[in-house]
Amino acid sequence: MAVAADSYAPFATGAGADTGEETWRSFMKYALGGDGVIVGAGLDVEPFADSTGMQVKLRTGEVWIQGHWGKVSTTKVLPITNNSSGSTRLDRVVARCDFDADRIEFDVLPGLPGTGVPLAPTQNTSRWEIPLGTVTVPTGSVTIAATRMLDERPPVGGPLRYKTTLTTAHGTVVLGTGGEAFTYWERRGPKAIRVGGTIKFGGAGLDASYDAISIALPAGIKTVTQYEQVGWAKLWTPSTSTSWWGQVFVPSDSSTIQPWFAFANDIGDMQPWQAANAAGVTGTGIPEIAGQYSVQQNGNITFGADINIQ
Repeated sequence: MAVAADSYAPFATGAGADTGEETWRSFMKYALGGDGVIVGAGLDVEPFADSTGMQVKLRTGEVWIQGHWGKVSTTKVLPITNNSSGSTRLDRVVARCDFDADRIEFDVLPGLPGTGVPLAPTQNTSRWEIPLGTVTVPTGSVTIAATRMLDERPPVGGPLRYKTTLTTAHGTVVLGTGGEAFTYWERRGPKAIRVGGTIKFGGAGLDASYDAISIALPAGIKTVTQYEQVGWAKLWTPSTSTSWWGQVFVPSDSSTIQPWFAFANDIGDMQPWQAANAAGVTGTGIPEIAGQYSVQQNGNITFGADINIQ
């Protein structure tokens, strides 16, 4: 004899047809594997600051919270309250599903000055909040700079994209015509992220100055101060149709990582990926790349790393 489940939904008739708001949340909260920002929708509800006063902003995108869906069609502006406490304050930007008001909304939770810890999101039968970012608010602040925002978005449906930059000690790498960077990241815990991507080099206009090339981490992310870390990297060079396997060097207390490779003439010698040895002096081996990338246009690098962060 079959025995019915204690609760079930949604169905056309019977006990399973009584699908109210609470029942809806009970099963729909599992549909996307959890709560968070829906990856690939709009600009992933990215939180950012741009020194335009005591405020932070959210880009377009969609969120999924306990089975409820919300969409940001235009950039949202969230005010940051003044801080005259004498101590730095950490505020938390949240997306909220208000079960009593029946709506999705966004807010900033002011922290307690001097504690060094933002408030935890509220998650109960009245409201359910998910973190989007942490904002550092020094005492006496009159504006919020980009570097004051730490991204905390939990993704659903895959890792989040981010826009990286490539730099050397002597300038920013210009990818050239047709060049592009697809980079991603996702949290692997409160103090850990997974980062990776593929960077393609274009044709005319490609320029990397000289010295070791670094890849920027997501905005606001810095590696732990106690130790160095490593990941993996692969460089494909069209001049030889060769794939060069190496590692991503992850310095301590850093907002960038660096690809390093073993040279063909000394397999045990790990060297940084660079365009030239000095100003006007092209690299002499692979994966050092000739000046202005005259040989290496349309090549690409792929990388990935699990990183412990501050």
